[in-house]
Amino acid sequence: MIFSFQVGFDVDYEALGLISNWTVLFLISFLIFFSMGFSSVFQGIVPNKESELEKEPISIAVVEHIQQYMTEQKPYLNHVLTIHNLARQLNIAPRTLSQIINRHFQQNFFEFINQYRVEESKVLLICEKHKKSTMLDVMDLAGFNSKATFNTFFKKIVGSTPTQYRKDKLVS
Repeated sequence: MIFSFQVGFDVDYEALGLISNWTVLFLISFLIFFSMGFSSVFQGIVPNKESELEKEPISIAVVEHIQQYMTEQKPYLNHVLTIHNLARQLNIAPRTLSQIINRHFQQNFFEFINQYRVEESKVLLICEKHKKSTMLDVMDLAGFNSKATFNTFFKKIVGSTPTQYRKDKLVS
């Protein structure tokens, strides 16, 4: 005995498949969203709370060590200096160095390094030995990689372009 069942309408299997896929996606998303509230993965995370490193006072001796190292060893002349390289040279953890630069000097790492590079370029621009050097030569000797960065930071810190600075200093 064979039973035959015939429905009075055609079933659109493509639409049925799409509906079932979207339903499964919705249910899984729903379960993930509400299960996150019961998960222990996110316990102990408090947003906008300062870390223990940020709460510690900055040692003046460490700041002086950084400043002395920067002026005597001139690590900023290295074109590829990174915070990790500098931290290794100073025997300080990179995160600690970053916190000191941010909190004490109120600059980010690149502003901190480029400030020293600008000061070096100011010396080079008025130095008799480099009187005939091009701006690209001075930029390179001061540790800058990019002419745009050199000009931008120089003007921001000094208030004039490197070319104008040289003209003003050599005339007076």
